[in-house]
Amino acid sequence: MASFVTLTLTRSACTCDTNADPTLIVGPDGQVFFAPQKEGRVGIFDTATSAFSLQAAAGTTATLKYSGAAAVGTRVYFAPYDESGTGIFDTLSGVFSMESMWDTSGTQRFDGAVAVGTRVYFAPLNMGMVATVTVIGEPI
Repeated sequence: MASFVTLTLTRSACTCDTNADPTLIVGPDGQVFFAPQKEGRVGIFDTATSAFSLQAAAGTTATLKYSGAAAVGTRVYFAPYDESGTGIFDTLSGVFSMESMWDTSGTQRFDGAVAVGTRVYFAPLNMGMVATVTVIGEPI
């Protein structure tokens, strides 16, 4: 038997476009992180308190930023869709940063991410390759 509860968010609080599939990942301490897709903010849903908050995704400029997320330790890595670099959200400090990627010109680069150990793999959309990020210095 399952029980369902809905939580209403104002449209301005949501980081997800109604025409796009929201990208989310469960991070440390049971928080759910929503990738910054059209909006330049990371959505954070605290499952313990049912509180929803937003953190700025500084430096993002693309219209469709990220599509796919994977967590390693206390960081969440976002797969670049039209953005030029990997998005990294530190769940302890609440700081978002971007790390440049090698030559990944074009749009609709990656659509999905998964973590295996200390590596994050991005699923290709229009890139014709799987991208990997090796996480260094992060306990898992």
